[in-house]
Amino acid sequence: LYVQGSAKPGPFSDTDVDLIEELAQRCGAALHTAILFARQATSRAALDTLQRVSGGLASAATRHDVARAVIAHGSSGLRAAGAAVFVRKGAGLEMVGHDGLSSADAEILETLAAQVIADDIAFNQTIDLTTLEGADTPGKVRSLVAKAITPDASDPSTPRVAAVCVYG
Repeated sequence: LYVQGSAKPGPFSDTDVDLIEELAQRCGAALHTAILFARQATSRAALDTLQRVSGGLASAATRHDVARAVIAHGSSGLRAAGAAVFVRKGAGLEMVGHDGLSSADAEILETLAAQVIADDIAFNQTIDLTTLEGADTPGKVRSLVAKAITPDASDPSTPRVAAVCVYG
């Protein structure tokens, strides 16, 4: 709270200062309450979205039903302008639903999905190396990374390492 000058001659009295301090405290409390209400509204909106999606998923019997439920109930809660869900079909991806996308955008996404699968065939033949020990030393981490670079030089069929995960 900012107060400039006094309407009365002379400095602010002790009573004036007490009143100003009380007003400032009440303003602070009101602002804090407004922030809490805003957070609560955001949390409530997220919970509403989860409940809508859960309700739609409760009757989903196939992966296509699941995808459609997520599109129908989830994209609005995420405030997404558009969304699409793909499922694996054979060696590719199939778009099982979209919302808020033009036909042209949906076609572009399907083309990109086909490219991802073509580029990502090797992904299915990769592994990750993970250490869950919270007390890893720099030496242990270096050893893990060295193993990731060359998992097994004597066996070319050994999958490539896609990720090294270290938890600290």
